[in-house]
Amino acid sequence: MRGLVLSAEWKPKPDYEVTPAEERTHRARHGNMVWFNPTMAVAERPDPQISGDYDVLIRNRVCGICGSDVHMFVPGGDGYIGQPAQCRAPIAIGHEYSGEVLQVGRAVTRIKPGDLVAVEGQVNCGRCRPCLRGIPSSCDFIEDRGFTLDGGIATLSTAHERNCWPLTNVAERFGEAFALDVGALAEPGAVVYNGMVSRAGGFRPGDSVAVFGCGPIGLAAVGLARAMGAGDVFALEPSSAKREIASALGATATFDPTLGNAAVWLMEATKGVGVDMVVDASGAASRVMPAIFSSIAVGAKVVCLGVNQEPFAMDTLPLMLRSASMHGAVAHLGGGYPAIIALHAAGKLDLTQMITGRFDLENSIAAMERAVTGQDAKLMIHPQGLPA
Repeated sequence: MRGLVLSAEWKPKPDYEVTPAEERTHRARHGNMVWFNPTMAVAERPDPQISGDYDVLIRNRVCGICGSDVHMFVPGGDGYIGQPAQCRAPIAIGHEYSGEVLQVGRAVTRIKPGDLVAVEGQVNCGRCRPCLRGIPSSCDFIEDRGFTLDGGIATLSTAHERNCWPLTNVAERFGEAFALDVGALAEPGAVVYNGMVSRAGGFRPGDSVAVFGCGPIGLAAVGLARAMGAGDVFALEPSSAKREIASALGATATFDPTLGNAAVWLMEATKGVGVDMVVDASGAASRVMPAIFSSIAVGAKVVCLGVNQEPFAMDTLPLMLRSASMHGAVAHLGGGYPAIIALHAAGKLDLTQMITGRFDLENSIAAMERAVTGQDAKLMIHPQGLPA
């Protein structure tokens, strides 16, 4: 198969202790400590094969570019990849994707050849303590498509049946092209669902929700908040283009935090009550948390989804005085895929409005270069070629 392949040199930093398992498998726990001088190219990878009774062979059709893909693409100042989590090389990247089922193992019952499916990028073990406690995204033995397993920016892939979610209801109502886009957007939608619903427990209908940062995760939070029945949805984002997308996705008001005091604006917008749920998708907690803590309502929930580049000092007193809570979440397992797909099938959510560009596989390097600029919301790569 062909794919957008990351290659790099195995060169552990002097202060990094390589485990015997890492040495044997070249599966680094922290990619930015091991993989040096990364390069990407459209190249060949071994064809995936069905090897188990529950395996599914998929022709990949649409894959979104994620910020973590950009971290794999752009090295840090020391020449190592920017991805701090686990990864191996060479690897076909991409973990936000959908495709068409080509073949299934003999025990597969939920899907059949010809079905369109969204594919979960994470593969949890199902037997460790986090999995058994219902937090599969924090699995002790997690594998990640696009990082430790070949991913979605490639012509083919395999997945376990449990990681494939049918897009049939979306396709029947809105067509195949829309369904495939929805399938590729189910991952960022599920990341948000995991934080807002699975971990934080959601909010009451009519509550207010504020979203700091309108990249793909923040935009998905805006759309999901509206679909879940929020009364007001406030989107805070410096980019005017992304604020426009937020409005299209259901934001009732938007604000450029570089032009004024975000906390004052939110308190005025809520008539002094404060915000019931805040989603931080900014990746700049040191700048936004003071505003968040100054504008939360009594009983508020703060959901942390942004990947911060540096630690920050935090005063917990506002959380105590407001009887508020903070919730961390990582990645997308936890019930989000079927929920996001069902909301699209019902016509209550349309995350496809955040798509700002499309590329075929042969031009995927150009797509990555464009993603680095940060000008887009979501770029899509079509491994089988752009739609007619």
